[in-house]
Amino acid sequence: MKDKSIEIDGAEHKEALERWNVDRIKKTLNFGDFVRIEQKRHGADNEMYLHKVIGALNSNTYTDVPVQQPATDTHHMRMSPVLSCICCGVSETRVRRYRLEDVNLTNRQS
Repeated sequence: MKDKSIEIDGAEHKEALERWNVDRIKKTLNFGDFVRIEQKRHGADNEMYLHKVIGALNSNTYTDVPVQQPATDTHHMRMSPVLSCICCGVSETRVRRYRLEDVNLTNRQS
């Protein structure tokens, strides 16, 4: 006889894993850490811009990557782990949210 409390469907498992990943990211990514995010360029290859991490959370509203101009927040159907970031050297006044799986983590500012 199987113990039904052990059985978890795929969606529940994925949501639990996402919550765990966000908690892990919150512990490893701190205010001031850096990530690279792809920016759309028309007529040339896309560029990776350096962003400073402000925080991490779960949200269904974030900017899609590659980032278009003007950058806009989009409402999505599912919650995802996201990072709140500021684009370094361009306009450090606007905080935007980017999905965690769309960013490239980096250890240094270069």
